[in-house]
Amino acid sequence: MAKLFLSAFLLLLLSLAKVAGAAAPTAPVRLGYSALTFTVLPVLYGQEAGVFQQNGIDLKLQQIRGDLAIPAMLNNEMDYAIGVLPTVWAAAEGMPIRQIAGGQIKPAFSLIAQPEVNSYADLKGKLVGVSRLRSLASNLLTVILKKHGLAPNDVRMISLQTTNNVYLTLDTKQITAGMLSVPLDIKAKLAGFKMLASAADYTSAYQGGIATTTKKIAEMPEVTERLLTAYVQSLRGLKANREPAIDLIVKHFKIDRPLAAASYEQIAPLFQETPIIPTDVIETELRTWTELTGKKPTVSAEQTMDMAPLQRVLKRLAQK
Repeated sequence: MAKLFLSAFLLLLLSLAKVAGAAAPTAPVRLGYSALTFTVLPVLYGQEAGVFQQNGIDLKLQQIRGDLAIPAMLNNEMDYAIGVLPTVWAAAEGMPIRQIAGGQIKPAFSLIAQPEVNSYADLKGKLVGVSRLRSLASNLLTVILKKHGLAPNDVRMISLQTTNNVYLTLDTKQITAGMLSVPLDIKAKLAGFKMLASAADYTSAYQGGIATTTKKIAEMPEVTERLLTAYVQSLRGLKANREPAIDLIVKHFKIDRPLAAASYEQIAPLFQETPIIPTDVIETELRTWTELTGKKPTVSAEQTMDMAPLQRVLKRLAQK
């Protein structure tokens, strides 16, 4: 009897081992981001809700300066990165970097000015702050100025390193205007500053999304697709679950609930549920890159991206 019991017990253990072996092991993934902005919100949502863990991804978020994310990925110090513009420009230079998912379909930036500014002419010769030169913020500022008859050199564009610094220097009247993202633009408007323009009314520009190296796509296809599955589910969860998303904003951005709710209402519609990047948006980014550098891209807009893993993910999710 004891032998029969032992045999049955061993068979049970063997069965459990087979089941455990059939499950894919959790994969550690290092995902970089340049700053705590709303472009990171879907990833934060998915991490808090356990979406990445459910898809076998042990996600490690790493804050890294935007210009260092590309070399970090190329040197295998980081696996993936959030941010479209730096990766598209890197691909244009011929680097083996590809965008594998989009994020926001419109830029969540506003041009905010001192209360006494009455027209764009009032900005001539004045200091206008951006986080960095040759960044999305500075590109959007250029677009807005051109639409109102001003050239970029008509203002004194100044790099302040972070969007938070732009807000602080605006608040202390060291600059006349600045490009602010959500929620700082909403905070500035509530404080009495003047919104001259919402960038979303002027142009399409991607923010957020996920990029990686061609080597990572080729050598880790399963991990890449598990990451993208969790990312898509997180995007959709963020858009579908307002109250938990607002709770998340309050927690991570350290703002009160009314401001968090206003930020959610502004930002949530900008995220895609199906984050395929339209080619024409990338073509616009490449034209901007050419204007700034005087160079021609070494690849086409389509070649800066690899949407095949995401397409497979979306097909599987549609079948569930």
